Amino acid sequence: MAKQFELCGERFVLIEEPTGSVLCSASESQREMIDLVLAGPNAEAASPSLAGWGRGGAQRVALHSGLGTVLRPYRRGGFVRHLLEDQFYGGSSPLAPLPRPFRELLALILVRGGGATAPKPLAAGVRRHPGSRWYRGSILLREVEHAADLMSLDRSGDIDEEHVIRYGFLSGIQAAKSLLGGVLHVDLHPGNVLVQPDESVWLIDFDRAEFLSPLRPLLRARERLEERWSRAIVKHQLSPRLIDSFAAGLHSGLRPRDGTRTNEAGTR
Repeated sequence: MAKQFELCGERFVLIEEPTGSVLCSASESQREMIDLVLAGPNAEAASPSLAGWGRGGAQRVALHSGLGTVLRPYRRGGFVRHLLEDQFYGGSSPLAPLPRPFRELLALILVRGGGATAPKPLAAGVRRHPGSRWYRGSILLREVEHAADLMSLDRSGDIDEEHVIRYGFLSGIQAAKSLLGGVLHVDLHPGNVLVQPDESVWLIDFDRAEFLSPLRPLLRARERLEERWSRAIVKHQLSPRLIDSFAAGLHSGLRPRDGTRTNEAGTR
């Protein structure tokens, strides 16, 4: 059974089958993307070290059209990963409650609609045994090509202090846009920021994102972003400049517009 609808101006198809459900971008590659997320990554071909794409097992996949994508499975962290590494509990309907792949796809659509730079979601799927409420999930994203994560860049010393400050500021700007799009990235740190050679900054890994509502104060969401980011800087012994520059970008992005414009370097 297939249903078509729009999310923030993008057309998607919801397909429900006895062994799984898929939310997929409506395109000529639709069948290929559905098969990919239902099958999940090929364990032998997976690339655990693929920068910034989750807990491991992410795999680059070129569609027949030539489009570069990343297929990423959902895996648990902490102690529970030893018991249920890639299994999650959820309702039989893909919308109530929303399984993790569908939540991340929706979060990405919202943040992109709000102007944030994040990977384009192409498809999300869950696989179940008939009658079971346990599922395994995968998401298919358009690849951010020739990118390196900010944590690796800072550790390697490949960027100078000026670029550390710049990328921290731009990360804060993108985080502000995601908040204004109604999404809180609860695990945002430099490892979840990709930087391309043209200095474009991308936010990734919205797996555990939370959806904001008018009843949830934006101030508290901003504070949580800053706290999580700062903890990662201290834990991984990254440049302290990333803390202040990220906060500056975040505050700038959330500041009410007054007719003046703040450019990407943080000056007027």
